[in-house]
Amino acid sequence: MSHYRSAAELYRRLNNPVMLAHAVRHIADILQGMGRPGEAEPFALEAIAIYRSQQSPVRLHLANALRVAALVMEQEQAQDEALRFWAEAKGLYQQEGVDAGVAESELHMATIGFPCGNSRAIGQGPAR
Repeated sequence: MSHYRSAAELYRRLNNPVMLAHAVRHIADILQGMGRPGEAEPFALEAIAIYRSQQSPVRLHLANALRVAALVMEQEQAQDEALRFWAEAKGLYQQEGVDAGVAESELHMATIGFPCGNSRAIGQGPAR
């Protein structure tokens, strides 16, 4: 993980936001995998913010950052936030044709309690 931290510092100094986002996403992923969600959360959220700030973000990069954030939120028992991240990640994975990402998103959403067959996005209210 020290290599990713060093890379993040370097990319921050070089003002290279996309590479910085990659580095902090990997830091978040490692920390989350180590069961340290409180430390992982700011890195995951930073990666998402950077990807969103790009003129034309790579959807798969954003989806992967959302995935890490969703896992972090699950560990923190923040189910509503986890569902929002999983739902958005699922949509991006679908757009990119990444079936494994769609399946993982659906599995986590079902485990949390969201009906995955529902095509409406979380927060949009009932279908009319």
